[in-house]
Amino acid sequence: MFDEPTEWQEYFSIGVGSRQPNGKHCLFLDLDDYSKKQAEKVAQGVIDDYAVSDCYIVKSSAGNHHLVNFDLMGFETVTKIGKDYAHGTWVKHRKKGRDYVLRITPKVEVTDGKIIGSGVKPELVSIVKSPFNYRQKSNALRTVFQDAWGIRIQKDRHFDNSKEYKFHIYRMCFAKGNKGDKNAGARK
Repeated sequence: MFDEPTEWQEYFSIGVGSRQPNGKHCLFLDLDDYSKKQAEKVAQGVIDDYAVSDCYIVKSSAGNHHLVNFDLMGFETVTKIGKDYAHGTWVKHRKKGRDYVLRITPKVEVTDGKIIGSGVKPELVSIVKSPFNYRQKSNALRTVFQDAWGIRIQKDRHFDNSKEYKFHIYRMCFAKGNKGDKNAGARK
């Protein structure tokens, strides 16, 4: 169907998993093509509908945002929130087993067979405050985001004492010089 490429270009992307050792999940929403204002509106809706604590809006690259919430919830609840508030493909593409994965490395795109990375570390652009703060939260993931992105998140009494989390490493391969990038994005 396609000519087999003679050269491959590869890079590695690192993500962190939503599932904690106690089986509960934190909420990660990948809000590609959402403005900061749209992402804040999504966060307010999640707060209003699901009584979650503060939501952190992180600019992951130009025109793209992540919503992060550290409350520990069941897998079904996190999945429902994702279906209700993120792109329709969020659940299909972000789920690895029973673990949602959020990329924590800079975003990389392929243009004309070349890997182009923004090289920009994600940055916190907004905290949507919530009147709700009763669920247990993941201290391990709070630490990951502080270390990976330099985002300082105040620890309150609801954060657990967990220190364990799971990274996911993806090896992405792209065909060099393949018009239309028909083989782009092949995960290994």
